Amino acid sequence: MDIASLTAFLAPFLPFLVKLGEKVTESIAEQFGADAWAKAKAIWAKLQPQVEAKPALQEAITDLATTPEDDDLQTVLRVQLKKLFDQDQELAAAIAQILHQHPNPIAEQTVFNISGSQMTNFVGQGTINYQEAPSQIRQTTFGSSPPSPQINTPEVGELTTTQTILILAANPVLSSPLRLDMEMKAIQAGLERSRWRDRYDLQQRWAVSPTEVRRALLDCQPNIVHFCGHGYGGNSPSVSAVSRDIRPAPTKPVGGLVLQTETGQPQFVSGAALTQLFSVFANQIQCVILNACYSEEQANAIAQQIPYVIGMNQAIGDQAAIEFAIGFYDGLLAGRAIEQAYQLGCNAIQLAGIPEHLTPVLKHK
Repeated sequence: MDIASLTAFLAPFLPFLVKLGEKVTESIAEQFGADAWAKAKAIWAKLQPQVEAKPALQEAITDLATTPEDDDLQTVLRVQLKKLFDQDQELAAAIAQILHQHPNPIAEQTVFNISGSQMTNFVGQGTINYQEAPSQIRQTTFGSSPPSPQINTPEVGELTTTQTILILAANPVLSSPLRLDMEMKAIQAGLERSRWRDRYDLQQRWAVSPTEVRRALLDCQPNIVHFCGHGYGGNSPSVSAVSRDIRPAPTKPVGGLVLQTETGQPQFVSGAALTQLFSVFANQIQCVILNACYSEEQANAIAQQIPYVIGMNQAIGDQAAIEFAIGFYDGLLAGRAIEQAYQLGCNAIQLAGIPEHLTPVLKHK
């Protein structure tokens, strides 16, 4: 199934198929060409029950029907159709058969001037013009192999299934209070404003114990795991109370993460234990972010199993950690690769005037 061709074929018909905007008569819509119009209606008859049952798909269809020439909206519909066809191979085969009954269904047929959703003038052959205003005409050409929109997304553009982001937070009772809620809200806001929001599922777990971390990994099956909270640096110098370092720290020089017990007390977790845990999910998790002080040691260990791991090479202030999270997820959820999202996270710290932009470090498997 060539979803790009299907989307490009359907786009100009959608205002008539879903009956948006000004009403048009069947006879006017048929000026697209009897064969093409019949094909569009046959495909829509197969799709419509699924559209009504899936809110995200319905939203993509409705949005594109209002502006059929919009490349971004066509891309969103392509993503939703991909999800649908991955789940229903029989439907995909049926629609593919309809789509390819006659090659080159639109090219060398007709030209229409369309104002909004109303067809106003039948002209000739070759292209479809969408007239947004008398002085501004936009043109889109369709043929047997219409060009698909180019997505500048090295990783996200290849996704065919929803990616799950699991955020784990811990702020034990004996540790300095952190604004973990701000970090959570910033990530959620980045997701809501992203045009790729339908490609991600955000899961949150608060006040996590080691047992709850394991269960969250099993239940959520995440592709990205983000830990926000405290770390410890062993023999590291004292740091400010607004840092994500925890005091008192164990005497051994290596770092660690701080989860909490069922009663809210700090529970230190070693890099070796985390590495063993993540090894079970190595074929599933793509990236781990340890947004806590002195987590580079764990990042090095986990990177033996996971493709990308981000840790902190020293203590990091709470505000710097939040800025990094905002920049990282703004980039990731805009379709940037993990390396670029990491760079944007570091730059966000720098742009905020905080001299800690070299603290986050990216590790590769």
